[in-house]
Amino acid sequence: MTIANSDLYGEPLNRAEAEARLVRQVDWRLPSAAELQAFKEHRRLSKIADALIAVADVAGEAWLLMERDWSGFPDPPPFAFFAYAADGKVICEADLDEPSPTWRLPPGVPVTYSPEK
Repeated sequence: MTIANSDLYGEPLNRAEAEARLVRQVDWRLPSAAELQAFKEHRRLSKIADALIAVADVAGEAWLLMERDWSGFPDPPPFAFFAYAADGKVICEADLDEPSPTWRLPPGVPVTYSPEK
């Protein structure tokens, strides 16, 4: 499982929902300019991670994969995953050591953390 160690970083919001999404085969895409701008202006997401690196539209849900420039204990893991319902409510969120291997990420999106970027 790619969810980060909850003993170090805390329990993810709705772990069962996050785990169910981590095993799904999903095609991700690069975020649009409007999505990147919305991420930068979001009061919470822009504080959680440094970059929105991929998005997916899955059965009426909006999935976000974000990357942090800083990572490693005591800092949070390199990736953050959020799933939102169509009404904008958060379904789940989790810190990830790496993106799920079942996800098909677009070219150029990192699958492992590389602080040398």
